Parts: sequence; structure tokens; C-alpha cells
Amino acid sequence: MSIRKSHNVSRKNFWGKMRKDKKKMIYFSGPPCSGKSTICKELTKKIRNVEYVLGDKYWIKNDDCDFNRRRVRTNEDILKSLWNKTSKSLLLEWVPYNGSFISELKKICEEQRLEFNHVVIYAPKDILEQRKLLRDKNKELGPINFEEIKKLENVLLFDSSIESLKSIVLECEKLFD
Repeated sequence: MSIRKSHNVSRKNFWGKMRKDKKKMIYFSGPPCSGKSTICKELTKKIRNVEYVLGDKYWIKNDDCDFNRRRVRTNEDILKSLWNKTSKSLLLEWVPYNGSFISELKKICEEQRLEFNHVVIYAPKDILEQRKLLRDKNKELGPINFEEIKKLENVLLFDSSIESLKSIVLECEKLFD
């Protein structure tokens, strides 16, 4: 199954394959300032009994480290925190969209019998830099491979510069049906 671009792919088959009674983890990833937190906050208003894990909470906690060590420690802390969650539905929002962090998330979900769903939010680099400048007074986005993001498979992929917050939230709400 490959869901590549939300604006030109029907998601009917994707939603139809999901079991409604299964515990779920929906992982929102993508570059800084792509809209992950905004979307997750909107979903928490609409979905009952969902637990929201904000990756930035762990990033801030590790602010005494250089970038690489901070990234590693943040990822470790997030993964450790997931073992203590008992909610039927989890929303996790953090940056990595591929690699070992995703592999570890999938292992945790398998062991805890959570259905894993991956949503990637992105926007063109110039738009992300503008948003980052407004939010953080700098344009530093970290390492991002935009071509790789667009080629990801088995994810729901949204370009937040094209699709509205409302339309993305409406599509993501279906993950909880």
C-alpha cells in the first residue's frame, strides 16, 4: 500500500483496511514548522480519549546537549515514554520521518498490539523557513531530504502549503473511526 500525495490519491482503500476496534498510535512526523503540532492540537479537541505525546517536550528537556546528542536523547526519551501509555489511542508528534526511530516505533506498536499509522506533514523549504523565522527567529530546519519525503510509502502525506488545516484534520480524524 502506498499513499503518496493526499491531493491526488483516493484514501478510501487505506481507511477501509484499518480495524476500528484496535488500539492505535498515529505518528505525525515531518520537518519543523510543517504544522504537526497544530494538526495534533486540533485532533485532540475532536477525538475523545486520545493521549497526545509532544516530541518538543522531550527536545526542550534535553537542551543542555549539542544537536546530535540532543536528538539521540530526545528520541530515546520519547520511545521510553511510550511503554507507559495505556490509552486506547495515542497521538505522537515528532520530526523523524524515516530511519531507526520509525523502526523502533513499529516494534513498540507490535509488542503492545497498537495499530501503527504514519502521517507526514511537510511544505516547501522556503515556506518552512518563513514559518521558522516567525516562530523561532531563525531559519534552521536541520537536515531534511524533501525528495525522500515525497517518495515515502505506507504513509499519509500532506503538503501543508497546499492543503488547509481543516482538510488535513478531517482526513486524519478518519484514523480514529
